[in-house]
Amino acid sequence: MTLPAIAHQLADEVDELVAVPADLPDLPGLVIAKLFKVLHRTDIAIAPEHGGPGCAAIGVSLPVADWIPDNAFDLDQNPFPRLSAIAPRRSRCTLTPTWHRLRTPADVLRLDPGLEGWEETRALLATQAGT
Repeated sequence: MTLPAIAHQLADEVDELVAVPADLPDLPGLVIAKLFKVLHRTDIAIAPEHGGPGCAAIGVSLPVADWIPDNAFDLDQNPFPRLSAIAPRRSRCTLTPTWHRLRTPADVLRLDPGLEGWEETRALLATQAGT
């Protein structure tokens, strides 16, 4: 099921939806909290991927505003430049803090070994890498 379809399905049940890609094992709750904080006054909030082309998360107020196209929910391409150009008002599309994603084996070096769950993350990554 696509994110636009999920948003449409949930529109009668919840006021906000935040999508997060699976390659963010160390995403701080504060990044998600900042998305939710701005969603009461904006249509869409984007946490860009630090140093990459995508998003760490996208939050949207429900029901989805008519001006937001379905392809705005692609987490691998940051839609902010395109959406800010078509938004009815500048405040309807908001940026929040960035965070890194783990897209390549070298990206694992960004993980903080002091974070809770590090041992489990390292074991999972080692299994995936075949070591």
